Amino acid sequence: HLSKATDEAAALASAILTNHTAAQTAIEKGRRPEARPLVADAMDQLARLTPRGFLVTPPWMWLQQFPRYLEAIAVRMESAAGAGLAKDQKKAADLAPWWQKWAAKADEHARAGLWDPALEDMHWLLEEYRVSLFAQRLGTAVPASPKRLEAQWEAVRA
Repeated sequence: HLSKATDEAAALASAILTNHTAAQTAIEKGRRPEARPLVADAMDQLARLTPRGFLVTPPWMWLQQFPRYLEAIAVRMESAAGAGLAKDQKKAADLAPWWQKWAAKADEHARAGLWDPALEDMHWLLEEYRVSLFAQRLGTAVPASPKRLEAQWEAVRA
C-alpha cells in the first residue's frame, strides 16, 4: 500500500504545482487597472492556499481538492477578462463578507494559539463556495451556499 500511496501523493503534488503555475500565469495576464480588486483577491487566495508547508498541513481530503481550487483561480481570471469583470465583481461582493469574517477569526485564533475544527471546515467550505461562484463548471466536492456557510459559521468557536 505504501507504493500506491506514494504514487498518489506524487501525482497530486504534480497536479498542484502545475495548476499553481497556471493560476499565477492567469493572475499575471489579468493585471490591468480596472481589475486590481480581482487580482488582489486572487493573489490573496493563492497565498492562503499555498503557504509554507501547505502540502503537509491540510487534511488529505482537502489537499486532493487543491488542483481544482487552483484551476478555479485561472478560470476566474479568464472569465473576468473583458466584459466578465462586472459579473466577477458582483460575485466577489457576495463572497467578501464571508471571507473577511473567516480571515479575521482565523487570525484571531492564530494569535491566541487556538485550533478550531469548525473554523477549518469553514475555510474549505469557503473554497468550495468560491468554485461555485467563479468556476461552476468545475463542480464542488460538497454543496456550498450562503445557507450552508451560515450554518457552518454558527459552529465556529466565538
